[in-house]
Amino acid sequence: MIPARRAAGVLPRAAATCDPPAVVAGRAGAPRRDGWLAVLATAASLASAGCAAQQSAADGPRPSATATASTSPPSSTPAGDPGTAGYASAFLGAGGASGSDDAFVHVSVWAPPDAEPFANGEFFVLGYDCLTEETVPAAVDGLGTASAGGELPLTCGSHTHEGEITGTAVLDLTWTAQGPVEQHTVQSTDGSCAEDLSVRHAVVTGQVHLVLPALGYDGMATPLGDDDDSISQGVPACG
Repeated sequence: MIPARRAAGVLPRAAATCDPPAVVAGRAGAPRRDGWLAVLATAASLASAGCAAQQSAADGPRPSATATASTSPPSSTPAGDPGTAGYASAFLGAGGASGSDDAFVHVSVWAPPDAEPFANGEFFVLGYDCLTEETVPAAVDGLGTASAGGELPLTCGSHTHEGEITGTAVLDLTWTAQGPVEQHTVQSTDGSCAEDLSVRHAVVTGQVHLVLPALGYDGMATPLGDDDDSISQGVPACG
């Protein structure tokens, strides 16, 4: 079953080890995200994941985050440092003048400190919201590059149509970071977790092939060149 929407106008949260950033409904039928919401929600999720590992509280409340930011040259922190969590985010679309009238996709890559990297996402196609509990292999190399590839099964629901339909999303994406690093100090609302998060803008290449047979839809979502396409890393710390 598709999880219940968290609130009116807020699209569902993807089922994964860590929650990806929220995607908020903008114009009719077209999802959007607000500025650095993706980065800050990511940081909160990474901090939450660290706390879950330390406290064995995967089913407990997920803290939100507050942050301050500054800019610095690219980090020299090598990939794979113990305790470092990595993340990449990409926004893609298909169809229409906006480039996302028919489909809008948000792909999240997660590289936990103590587990293999993986990716999943949220997919919005012709008015249907599609989620998956599966993941595909991914990689994050420090603040330099990231990648994700593989096929995800989708289960989709709609605000205006009863019942569910199924489909697939095949990911083939690469991130290449560019420019300076923005440093964010992020703390969970309850004060139990904090994180120094380093974020770089990334250029995303590749595509997501979406197929929903019940809708007769077979299309390619391509990168939108979004300002929030990024690679980030940080070290969750919980008191």
